[in-house]
Amino acid sequence: MCSQEMAVAKAARTGEWNDSLESHVTGCVNCKEVMQTVRAMRSLAAAPDGESSMPEATRLWCLALLEQRQLEVARARRALVSMELATSALMALGCVGWLAWYWPLLTAQLTAWQTNLWPQLWQAAWFLAGEAPALASRPALWLALLLAAGAILLAQPLLAED
Repeated sequence: MCSQEMAVAKAARTGEWNDSLESHVTGCVNCKEVMQTVRAMRSLAAAPDGESSMPEATRLWCLALLEQRQLEVARARRALVSMELATSALMALGCVGWLAWYWPLLTAQLTAWQTNLWPQLWQAAWFLAGEAPALASRPALWLALLLAAGAILLAQPLLAED
């Protein structure tokens, strides 16, 4: 530590040197480093549009590291996308296989539903219309509806993500 460091730093910032400070800087290693540091920081601050006076080799090294990281990210992303496509294809193939396996049973069930479904739907609708006041007084029903609405609201951001 030197007692003249503050004065040297101020002189380097303002550019107002006196003879005694200049002669002191030539002989004092600490003050010389302070002067060089202040001048380097001022040149960085004065660089237009945020351009720094970084040496070319350091700049190239940083760009090479950035490019290497971007290539690693792209490689990892390709692996994830290929796994996603493979999983989607397997799921679609599984659904098609399931549908082909159970097709006779499904067609039989569909024809049975077509003959019985509409009368049962009308009957259920009339029953619910007649029971509307009784359903409104059941707290368990309202709790179930509230929980279902909350689950939908919580799941929506997760399902909406890309």
